Amino acid sequence: MKTLVVELHHLGDAVLSMPFVRAALRRGPVSVCCRPAVAPVFRLLEPAPDVLTWDPPWHEESPLKSRAALRHMTDAAEFWRRKGFDAAVCSWADARVQWMMALSGIPLRVGFPMNRGNYLAHETPWRARQLRIGRVLAWIGSVFQQGPLLTHPLQRTDYLQHRLEDWRQLAGVLGFEPDTAHPWFPAPPVGALPREAVHFLARCKKENRRVLAVHPGGRVATKRWPMERFQTLLDGVLRAPEGWGVLVVGAPGEPLPNVQSPHQCAVVTSTIGMLASVAAVSDRVLCHDSLFGHLAAAQGKPVHAIFGSGHPAWFAPGGDASGVIRADVCPFHPCVDRCRQPSILCLEAIDTERVGRALEDALREA
Repeated sequence: MKTLVVELHHLGDAVLSMPFVRAALRRGPVSVCCRPAVAPVFRLLEPAPDVLTWDPPWHEESPLKSRAALRHMTDAAEFWRRKGFDAAVCSWADARVQWMMALSGIPLRVGFPMNRGNYLAHETPWRARQLRIGRVLAWIGSVFQQGPLLTHPLQRTDYLQHRLEDWRQLAGVLGFEPDTAHPWFPAPPVGALPREAVHFLARCKKENRRVLAVHPGGRVATKRWPMERFQTLLDGVLRAPEGWGVLVVGAPGEPLPNVQSPHQCAVVTSTIGMLASVAAVSDRVLCHDSLFGHLAAAQGKPVHAIFGSGHPAWFAPGGDASGVIRADVCPFHPCVDRCRQPSILCLEAIDTERVGRALEDALREA
């Protein structure tokens, strides 16, 4: 079976699709359609799927606004048609993608129709509006196609089920189980990391120290714990944890906390492959609801993930919420990156003492 996987969301979402993709690859050719920035995630897999990069003419929060956007979609659907896929799947309740799947004429089209049980965070005003627009678009599409957009529409069994379960439902229609055995992708070579990181990791190994990776960055502000609180941790409980080295990881252009202890090292990773290398060699991770946490969980590493605007029931790294640190203080949670408060209460309410205690207990018991 020649399968098309459509994953047009972000980096962490791509990691969560890996168990489906790697299992599907054992059954036949697989192509993944994703945004260009996400392609390196899928290329971590071995074997890697055929990656089709495509920039959708929309953002998650905005509808289609022009005829040019519609032409862009129909051109992509025609490209899919020429590829001769037997099946197409999408784990998101998105009528735009489902219309494209129908336009492509792919015979087996599996996905989640847009309704309140399938559409995450429909309680928020902007998501509720998108749901209404999407349902109208789905109806128009079915009339235009003279039939349903999906040949196999699915309903999520629980509104709060994890995204991995969505992929499991999709795989069930195609007759297989996702492969969630760790690691989800082979560890990239450590030698590609900056020299200071390679030396630090070698010293930790020589001194029989395990590695705690701390990643204070994140794509959006509603997921980023204040940097000064990371600094407080590094100056306090993480200054010289017994038997551990602390590797602080950042992206180019991102601020990093200062490291002043010989048991700490700060490094900038300029590629997803380098970030994956750090995740693979770490023994434990502290991060946000971010790509790094998903990469570490995919390697089977324990992850302490500080959650803000997202819901851990949906997005906990690797489907394991046991290490999630969050504060249930906002009546609008989950806002899914669109904070409705004067400040980001869900992150401000998580103090350094709470995170420090969680880390001390975990490092002592590990």
